[in-house]
Amino acid sequence: MPEPVADFICASLPIVYLSNYSLKHVMEEHPDVTFIDLLCIPLMLTFGLWVGQSDRVGANQKPNSGCVSYVHPETLVRYIGAVKSAASGFEIYLTTFHRSRARQTTSILRRGPLLQTHK
Repeated sequence: MPEPVADFICASLPIVYLSNYSLKHVMEEHPDVTFIDLLCIPLMLTFGLWVGQSDRVGANQKPNSGCVSYVHPETLVRYIGAVKSAASGFEIYLTTFHRSRARQTTSILRRGPLLQTHK
């Protein structure tokens, strides 16, 4: 995960995990996602467009989530993922991953601050 994103969500370690629960959610709720698509996750987390999720933060809370959008350069398939920190920032989980359209990325840009542009 890029450093500006880790700083925004108060992550102590910039390592993102995909739990068994999240993988099951992705495969059941998004049947268009294949196991080959899952190989794009490291690229998405490194080179994607990151937006912080500041709209869900209360007055005394720190932001703990962000969204990432990524377009694979060879297939031109667009993906969206969401990460959330747990255990006081020591564990970062990818909570969802799915294919998307350009308008969904536009919608994400309105949710919070831009943390990193596409690389």
